[in-house]
Amino acid sequence: MRRLILTAVSSPDQPHPYIHGPSAPYTWSARFSFEEQPRSLEDIITQLGGIATEFNSPDWPISGAVLGTGDAEDRAEVVLGLDPSQRFGTPSIRDCELIADIITETQGWRRKPEVPAEMRIIMGRRIGYDGAVYSMQEVSNLLAGVEADGLELTEANLFSLRYNSRLEKYQEPAVIVAGAEALLDPVLKVAAMMGQDRLVPEITNVATIVYHQKKDKP
Repeated sequence: MRRLILTAVSSPDQPHPYIHGPSAPYTWSARFSFEEQPRSLEDIITQLGGIATEFNSPDWPISGAVLGTGDAEDRAEVVLGLDPSQRFGTPSIRDCELIADIITETQGWRRKPEVPAEMRIIMGRRIGYDGAVYSMQEVSNLLAGVEADGLELTEANLFSLRYNSRLEKYQEPAVIVAGAEALLDPVLKVAAMMGQDRLVPEITNVATIVYHQKKDKP
């Protein structure tokens, strides 16, 4: 059985080690479904990467998560969100809706209505960029250990696509955490235990905020 080493990162007076990064004073989400023709994770990211490349601008990123497990042809739902950038800023809701319209028109994916929770975080499960990956059960156990009850966990792969002279893309196994805003600190504490340097909580209709761990200067 694979064992992961957890690092103590907090005290009663400091629930987590994260500081605020760039943010946007709004949230945005779009959910797409294509149950009739599921496809692989690689195919979905390639299709969305083509759209980001057509934009030919770093100001038009596409970020979110592909729901499901593994790399098999079983993916049938994608959810998009914001990823504020210190360098490039954050697309407006109007721009995001335009991106969603282009995806619908070019890919034929059906946009689904959704009622978002108070808080949503698309959180990576990999330690660093090439380390071990936490299983969904391990994430659930860690959240139970900090008494973060009432959260909904969905297995997924997060992705980030941005064209900046070339297509810059990243993806990793993830979990979508949704629940009450009051549980943000416990979730951030678990994220730090898992070795996450950066994550983006969304407080519905309030703000999208990047949290990252402060790096000590050499």
